[in-house]
Amino acid sequence: MDYHGSQPGTGGVASMPGEAQVISMDFREVLAGIWRRRLPIVLSGLVFALIAYSIASLSTPRYTTSAQVLVDNLETPFNRAQPNETGNNIAKLDPADVQSQVEVLQSRDIAKQVVAQLHLTQNAEFNPSPDRMGLFRRLKVALGFSVDPRLQTPEQRALATYYKKVTAYQIPSSKVIVIEASSGDPRMAAALANVTAQTYVKATRKVQSEATGRARKWLSEQIDALRSKVTASEAAVEAFRSKAGLLKGQGTTTLTGQQLSELNTQIILAESQRSEAQAKANTIRDLLKRTGTVDSSIDVLNSPLIQRLREQQIALKRNLADLETVYLANHPKIIAAKSALADLKRQLRGEALKVAQSLEQQAKVAAAREDALRASLAKLKSQAAVDNQDEVKLRALEREAAANRSLLETFLARFSDASARLQLDAQPGLARIIARADPPAEPSFPKLGPIVLIGLVGGLLLGLGLAFMAEVMGAANRIFDPARGNVANPAPVEQAPVEEDAGSVDQPAVALGPAVDAQKLSGFSAAAHEHAAARYRAARDAALRPVAAWLISQHATLGVKRFALVSCGDTDTVAAEAVMHLARLAAGDGLKLIVVDADAKKRLLGPLFGLSGAKGLNDLIAGDAAFSDVIVRDTGSAAHVLPAGLADTGARTPAMRERMNTLLDALEHAYDVVLVHVGAATGAELAAGGPVAGCKGAVLFAPTTRGADAGAILAHLHRLGARSTRLVKVGDPSGKQDRDASARMAVNA
Repeated sequence: MDYHGSQPGTGGVASMPGEAQVISMDFREVLAGIWRRRLPIVLSGLVFALIAYSIASLSTPRYTTSAQVLVDNLETPFNRAQPNETGNNIAKLDPADVQSQVEVLQSRDIAKQVVAQLHLTQNAEFNPSPDRMGLFRRLKVALGFSVDPRLQTPEQRALATYYKKVTAYQIPSSKVIVIEASSGDPRMAAALANVTAQTYVKATRKVQSEATGRARKWLSEQIDALRSKVTASEAAVEAFRSKAGLLKGQGTTTLTGQQLSELNTQIILAESQRSEAQAKANTIRDLLKRTGTVDSSIDVLNSPLIQRLREQQIALKRNLADLETVYLANHPKIIAAKSALADLKRQLRGEALKVAQSLEQQAKVAAAREDALRASLAKLKSQAAVDNQDEVKLRALEREAAANRSLLETFLARFSDASARLQLDAQPGLARIIARADPPAEPSFPKLGPIVLIGLVGGLLLGLGLAFMAEVMGAANRIFDPARGNVANPAPVEQAPVEEDAGSVDQPAVALGPAVDAQKLSGFSAAAHEHAAARYRAARDAALRPVAAWLISQHATLGVKRFALVSCGDTDTVAAEAVMHLARLAAGDGLKLIVVDADAKKRLLGPLFGLSGAKGLNDLIAGDAAFSDVIVRDTGSAAHVLPAGLADTGARTPAMRERMNTLLDALEHAYDVVLVHVGAATGAELAAGGPVAGCKGAVLFAPTTRGADAGAILAHLHRLGARSTRLVKVGDPSGKQDRDASARMAVNA
């Protein structure tokens, strides 16, 4: 069924004695109020833009430009006198060094040189006349907030202005220093930046040149003294070497040391040969003792005689095998073959023993040679002990001579390097200019466009903020009157007076009208029917959309999750269809929502959602179904539906009501919003409790002619715990006048 809407009324604050009062406002109403104040907002922006334009037009233009200097060690391996020095030995600068150079660039000495080169003491911009101070400057001087320029020299005044107009800073994570200068003259701004950069670069070279000159003079004196020391120390080394007889062998060792090394090597070889021969002999004897054969001894098997005997042994074994296939074991040929094989085995054993004896003899010879070498080594050791004492003295003399020679070579290389860099232009310096400043074409201040735009935006924002505050405060005053504690502007609903504790609604009431009777449009075309239906759908959505927004805001701000949807009078069918569309509108905003039909009498929601004959809440209460059997996804939205069901529970007992509340609590934990359609109810029916008892919010669908009943129902809803309520007014249930008017309106449109 379609509806056409009307304008919303005003609401108030629903509260019980001793309860906190809840105020909520429609954000769209606030936006509409701001839109009504659009002219003052625009005027505020224009006024601020005009003020900004005046300030920008009257300001003195200032031109700003910048130069860039790279701070780095510019020394290379090719401008050094030492040929063995490589790029890896060049010192690297860290960020702390670069920051130190920023302070050097801003030093007073650099500033004085720039002031002198550009003659800034004769420039009125940098050295204004001290007698032309303005009133504000005189007041600052009198109060001690500024230095009196009349007490300063022209250079001091120029330096003070220079530091205001020239700044230097390091670009983060780099070795680049930016020198930024500003002036009323673009050429002066460029000159300030460039001259400051050039003066700084020359200063770094001059510092290194002065240090190089001092080092060169000192090196020259030290070199003269070192030459005589090196000559004397080297002569003393050679004289002592000849006297002690410490002649050199191969490399840097003496003859005695070389002989000791060679004898030690020969002893090791002889010992190794002896051990190897003895080990081989012991291995052969051990094999013969344990196994009686030498099949696994390499030294025995390598003997040519053993190899021939092994060949004969193999031939005899083959012959014996052939004879055993023909004759018996006691045959003479078999006995002769076994006897020959035994003789050959004894012969192999004897030859293996001879090999072992030969190896033992070799071990004895190696041992004798080892003893002779050790005797020679003992004699050389006694001689080496004497030579070592002399060699200690020789090494001391050699160390002294080497130290003097190394120091002399180092000083000579540094002296050569210092001589090559004696001139200022030869110094590599610590910085170089990578970008020179050019005279700027446009002033950096004032920028007319951005200043005016900022003023316009600031004025608009200020006006918008004031309008928003005025609208919010005005809306709060319209909704709640603190002096009365109830509705300040009640809705124009004709109703009988209600008792004092009946309460009221805390949101503006929304009106719904009856549908257009199809019989009234029977004489019109299909286009008229479609046009009327479209207008009814638009009016219905316009009437229910504020209610859906209210549901969402109550859930978002107050945490209300369960809402009771109640009707009174003859509005059951209208309210049921309104509940369906209200659920679809609220579910369209991304909420996880479920609609529960708790009206056990009429069960109107199931057919509206296309769920006629489906199990539902009553079946859950009776224990005939599970949640997965009764919860259905709405085909027209993202909402879920729990119809009333098929089971006839009759009058719900307290146990059934308790079970139903438990089921609703479970749904409240699973969903963001639970809409419980209670249907038509009176104040007495609601007093018994039921599904309304656990609902923190409620929506009441009431005819405009049932004001007293609506007040009583609202009072009962508040007593049952509904903190927030909403009234939806429904037109004449008969709908005769409204339908006739709606039909005429639709056709005329």
